[in-house]
Amino acid sequence: MEVKEYSQYTQEEKEEILMHWFHYYGKECYLVEELEQFQMLVKEHNNEVFILAVLSYIHGDATHSILEALRQNKLDQLFQMISDHTGSMNSNKGYAAMFHHAMHQFIEEVVESYNHPKADVPFREEELKKQVQKIQTLQEENKKLNSERVVDTFRACLFTEEEIQDNKPTEEYTSVTGVQATVIFNTERLNQHKKDINEMVDLIANIEQGSHFFDLCVTKSGRIWTGEHGIVDQLMILGLATEVLEVPFHVPRELWGSVFPEGLPYVIKNPTMVDKKVVGNLPEYFPTKRK
Repeated sequence: MEVKEYSQYTQEEKEEILMHWFHYYGKECYLVEELEQFQMLVKEHNNEVFILAVLSYIHGDATHSILEALRQNKLDQLFQMISDHTGSMNSNKGYAAMFHHAMHQFIEEVVESYNHPKADVPFREEELKKQVQKIQTLQEENKKLNSERVVDTFRACLFTEEEIQDNKPTEEYTSVTGVQATVIFNTERLNQHKKDINEMVDLIANIEQGSHFFDLCVTKSGRIWTGEHGIVDQLMILGLATEVLEVPFHVPRELWGSVFPEGLPYVIKNPTMVDKKVVGNLPEYFPTKRK
């Protein structure tokens, strides 16, 4: 492969350059699934990935930032760097000259290693174990907390059509108000799923100290497990319904707008209620609308 301006390469050559960079210059283990994700990213956003690769080269970051963004669902934040970069290119001639110089160096080095690759340097055993453990932790976390599991658990705790008569539940119920709605749960099934709900809640970052609604989508490892506020609301409602979560000082829903930033609550883990059974309300006490 020849050294030339990036725009002069064919699409296939551009993809080969970036795929070679990802493997050859990477200092971390990655899964086949992650390699396939990067390959798709290169196909769909080639020029953007090239800019990110050059920025990583400038900062000596190799492939770490992109790999972490793939693992933590933070590609949008990473692509924001391109917007900041474009602004600097347009407003700062010194920065633009530096970037163009680094871009040429990057292409020269990558093409040279592509044409004359050296043998891979094996990981030290200690480093390999550390990286494998990190990957396993992320995989386990992803299995425990994801959008599908939250939605499935939420639906499983609702009343079925057969359990509703004359618009009233026929079994013990628990009512909770979240950001978007008030939900009536089957109390027995809340108790059946309480262990699962607690397991998901435990993975939320800083939940033991208290976390704002907007931050409930971030896990302890920094991964964004969902980008949908509706699903975040479902998990929060499940946590409040089972009492493994609570709003500080039990601020009522009607005061959230005046008490909390953006009108959205903070919630905190309540460890004292984890092993306690949810006590609901008898169906005969379910409120009915007056005619």
